[in-house]
Amino acid sequence: MNENKIKIGIQLKFFIIIFSIIIFICSTLVAFFITRARSELYKEIEKRGVTEAKSLAYDVKYGVLTDDEFILHDVIFGRINRHDIVYLEILRMDGSVLVESRDEEYSFMRRIEEKPTLIEDDVYKSSLFTENRVEVYEFTAPVMTGGILNPQMKRMFEDAIFLAGIDEDEEENSTIGKVKLGITLYNVNKKMNETIFGSVVIILIVVIAAISISHYFVKFIVKPIKEVSQAALEVSKGDLTVSVEVKSTDEVGLLEESFNKMTQDLRKITVSKAYVDNIFKSMTDTLTVINHDGLIDMVNQATLRLLGYAEDELVGKSISMILEPEAKGASGIDYLSKTDVISGAKKVYLSKNGNKIPVLFSSSAMRDEHGNVQGIVCLAQDITELERERKRLQTEIAARVKLEQALATEKERLSVTLRSIGDGVIATDNKGSIVFLNKEAEQLTGWSHEEAVGMPITEVFRIISERSRKTEQNPVAMVLKEEKIVKIADDTALIARNGKEISISDSAAPIQNNEGTIIGVVVVFRDVTERKVMEEEKEQMRVKMLSTSKLASLGEISTGVAHEINQPLTYISSSIQNLRIDIEDNCLDINTLKERLAISLKQVGRIDNIIQHLRTFGRYDDNDKQQVNVEVVLNNTLLLLEERIRLKNIKLTKKIESDMPPISGNSNQLEQVFINLFQNAIYAFKKNFDNAEIRIDISRSQSGDSVCVSFADNGIGIDKQNQDKIFEPFFTTKEVGKGTGLGLSIVYGIISEHGGAISCESDPGKGATFLITLPVSGC
Repeated sequence: MNENKIKIGIQLKFFIIIFSIIIFICSTLVAFFITRARSELYKEIEKRGVTEAKSLAYDVKYGVLTDDEFILHDVIFGRINRHDIVYLEILRMDGSVLVESRDEEYSFMRRIEEKPTLIEDDVYKSSLFTENRVEVYEFTAPVMTGGILNPQMKRMFEDAIFLAGIDEDEEENSTIGKVKLGITLYNVNKKMNETIFGSVVIILIVVIAAISISHYFVKFIVKPIKEVSQAALEVSKGDLTVSVEVKSTDEVGLLEESFNKMTQDLRKITVSKAYVDNIFKSMTDTLTVINHDGLIDMVNQATLRLLGYAEDELVGKSISMILEPEAKGASGIDYLSKTDVISGAKKVYLSKNGNKIPVLFSSSAMRDEHGNVQGIVCLAQDITELERERKRLQTEIAARVKLEQALATEKERLSVTLRSIGDGVIATDNKGSIVFLNKEAEQLTGWSHEEAVGMPITEVFRIISERSRKTEQNPVAMVLKEEKIVKIADDTALIARNGKEISISDSAAPIQNNEGTIIGVVVVFRDVTERKVMEEEKEQMRVKMLSTSKLASLGEISTGVAHEINQPLTYISSSIQNLRIDIEDNCLDINTLKERLAISLKQVGRIDNIIQHLRTFGRYDDNDKQQVNVEVVLNNTLLLLEERIRLKNIKLTKKIESDMPPISGNSNQLEQVFINLFQNAIYAFKKNFDNAEIRIDISRSQSGDSVCVSFADNGIGIDKQNQDKIFEPFFTTKEVGKGTGLGLSIVYGIISEHGGAISCESDPGKGATFLITLPVSGC
């Protein structure tokens, strides 16, 4: 080849290759360490976010339970900008925000990910961007009760627990809200930029060093290669006597020696070379011929295609260049020559780009007439696809075995769990036949698991109504029919195998497969006999407390009632005396007599109304609720108290909207509420206030679903330290012997039983206002 035709010289090629390799290695190492550093920094952020979220969720649990914003503000104070925290949010279960704190710079953000990622336990992570493209990690953690519901805490937070909707029968660790905190990645990105800048500086230094080393190295090796190239050019012109001087024992020297040997061989095989080349080119398997020194003499096109080399990159090189070291033994040529013939062995070839290619390897040693190895012919077939399929099958089999083991373990764990659960559990198939009973179900029904399996649910789980004594419909049949969860009535009893009757509470739910098809039903039930006894005792205690409160109220209003009755009696007595005088003076007027009799009869009716109402108010009170008009209840209350209010020189102001809707309630119990509130208001004027006034407002709420009743007075009011205690049983500010401390407690209980709410606002010395809301009937 003419040097004038060379566009890119070998010197430049060597320089480019060596320089590229050095740059590639440096860049790869730098990229690796940058990626690793980034990963470690992000993991540290995630770990810190999980810790901060859990810590915050633990610290705010009491504040969330009590809806106390002051406690929550104290908890989150100082956390902003600590450990890169830029905002905090505390939310209720419905998603509304209780308290939030946020840097102004991070007021507006947009979400990157549609769905949060679970990081650890119940802590989720989301990614967001601020307006200036600063990335923020948002961590969300649930606020759990976690130990709050012990007996002492239940007493302290009874109202808060009730408002939070935490039932006593539920598990202790209930979710009552969640917290969110945002950690900025600004400092992380800043550290990464510093790391990248340092890496770029290192690469520049390495590039300068690589240029110097490459230039010297290439200049050193190119000169002998040019001499070989010039000799090859002479051979191509037909001069097979050309040879080059071997000046070294390295790869270049081997190249020179190989060139000399090539010219010798060419002189011997020039006639048959084309024929052999055609055979090699037509082979689909790889063929490699190595000499007794382990150097490659020849490769076919299939080998070059498989390994990605050019022919001049392999010929004259050691077989170890393409054969994986683990497969060669101590010495490649020794291993292959001693074995003589290898057939169908699995080995690995190494491609130019470093890939490992599995092959089915065969070799045969070529010997001369003396048995000396002249060379070795190696054939190899690419089995990459076969190996990939084999590994896939092995992975699939291993996964299937692991899944079967996991299913067996899960089945055993589920069985143990169901057997050890405190409630009775019965599972059936979609025909209603029993497939499982746990220990508690065995004890309650009297049937063992072995006896019950396969039996219809109706024969083992027999239930009746405690009131009507009639057989109840089995919940399994109801679930299979309605395809939803079913609960039985509260007055249901289980008839055990021995005839024993047990009060139970239960529910039944469908069992569905992955496609949503019902394949069975699970019934969960428990013995509630003791609970019903306790409820009955509680109801008896409530009735006693109501009766005690009524007696106390009757005692306090007796004076006013006496005045209410005395006034009409005085008029009747006066009329009779006047009539007697008129009869004695023989001046009786019939019209005057009729008028006085009509008025006297009206006064008798008034006395009768008061006495009848006293009898109604003092009788036993059940829980039956009817349609009640609040205004009528107020008027009945004033029938007993209005005279007492007048005698105390207290002004009574009533403001009642027209067309007030009825509520569902017990008029006798509501009247007791009004009496207690009136008595407290009257007591508020014990120091003979001037301009004493009681104001009653009855209106409908803005939403229209509640009736609002306001009792307000301008009396002595309630001290701040007592306002949180007024609804507690036995708490009173009255003197000893003048109060039981049950009045407002009973008021609170009655309003709660009616589904309403009561609150108090008071300024000491300015009076107090009690606001009652009661749901409208049908809303």
